Amino acid sequence: MIITVGLSWTLAELARHPEKQEKLRRELLQFSRNDPTWDQVVTGTACPYRT
Repeated sequence: MIITVGLSWTLAELARHPEKQEKLRRELLQFSRNDPTWDQVVTGTACPYRT
């Protein structure tokens, strides 16, 4: 249930801030063909906006 609440809150906030939604979308699209490596995820270089 906690995951559901967190995900719902995240989606609601992204809907309230379309400019941040677009920035996150652009960042995630860079991995449309390749998954990030574990090192990229851990260091924050995979998705710097996420950190």
